[in-house]
Amino acid sequence: MEFLASIIDTVFRPLKDYVARTVSYTMSCGDYIDLLVDEMSELKSKRDDVQRMVTAALKEKADFHKVTDELVQLRFEEAEVQIPVSSPHTRRRAGDDGRGAGLLGGGEVEHRGQHLHHAAERAGRRRVVGQRRARPAGGTEAGS
Repeated sequence: MEFLASIIDTVFRPLKDYVARTVSYTMSCGDYIDLLVDEMSELKSKRDDVQRMVTAALKEKADFHKVTDELVQLRFEEAEVQIPVSSPHTRRRAGDDGRGAGLLGGGEVEHRGQHLHHAAERAGRRRVVGQRRARPAGGTEAGS
């Protein structure tokens, strides 16, 4: 029986290969399902490899950010220790009285403007010293 099967296989295999090359070979459903299962298992293993690589990269990134945050915090702590806020040896700009920019945030310009305003008021007071003030437009001064 095996002898007959080998003769049939020897005779018909080239014919089957010829038909498969010229007409296109149609797979059986079982072969197609097996091929899909193999391909899916390969894709799943590749997906798992990529997930492991992404997880490792995210862990490295998180570790890097943690280390950089600690270094920045340490640098700020060192900067606070090294630079005293009010030292007698600290240089000041001309016209700086050490009060800072104030609440309005105008900074140095506002600060200089305040000095000019006060200087103008003092100059105005000197001019009217010894002179009597004029009465307000309402007629009489309050309290007289």
